[in-house]
Amino acid sequence: MELGNEKETGLVSYFRASCFIGGSIFAGAAFAKHHVQKVEMSASSSSLAAKERSMSESSRQAKKAPSESEAQASADSSTMSSESHTNKSSVNLTAAQAEKINQAFNNWAGERAKIGHMAVTDWYFDHGAAGRGDWYADSPDGEIQVQNQDNPGKAGFKIHSLGGCVFYKSKSGKIGQQDLSAESSMAGNYSVDMNFDKPISKYLLGDNGVVYELKLGNGSPASTNTGFGEYDDGEYISEYAPDETFQVSEDAAAQAELKALIAQYQ
Repeated sequence: MELGNEKETGLVSYFRASCFIGGSIFAGAAFAKHHVQKVEMSASSSSLAAKERSMSESSRQAKKAPSESEAQASADSSTMSSESHTNKSSVNLTAAQAEKINQAFNNWAGERAKIGHMAVTDWYFDHGAAGRGDWYADSPDGEIQVQNQDNPGKAGFKIHSLGGCVFYKSKSGKIGQQDLSAESSMAGNYSVDMNFDKPISKYLLGDNGVVYELKLGNGSPASTNTGFGEYDDGEYISEYAPDETFQVSEDAAAQAELKALIAQYQ
């Protein structure tokens, strides 16, 4: 608007001067008015064009927004789909039912270990002297309770362990299911017959129907409490947190076996 007023003032002064010089004040004033109106119309036209451009740009942005929103929704949907198998609700099982599932899974694992010329033990978790808190493992789906001492208690965990096993290479050449806990002690632990130079896999059976796996060995020692942590009287303390994180196992056969065993109680 300021630019319009400056033009208007300049033109009026110019045409007034012309009128005095030509001796026709009336004609000059009429001519000036005509040109001032043209300037005002031009300024109005420019303002209208600017508004139309602004509205057009807003319209394009409005049309673009739903597209971005839909893309995000599509990505979220894809992510949920890929993770759906790990987000199932826990199944409420009794201690006896959990033990049966664990034993059946270990029997199945024993036969599988023979095929791979490996040994397997159900001594997947144990600890020596410790506090009075619950023991648990970390996973992409949340903490998994492996021992309940009511600190914080079963309700404090999204997932609970039904049991587990450990696949390993025996130093003495044994294959299939082994009672490693009977052969060793907390002091000797896995080192009694487990070859740490070879791959070691801890399997953790979640009551959400998912098998979690922790890959160890390959030159690094392992023990019964590797991968597990403890709540200190029900309180989280980083010093006692798990030193490793279990991942969703890529063993499709193991996943199918656990689901089939749990299905008997649903």
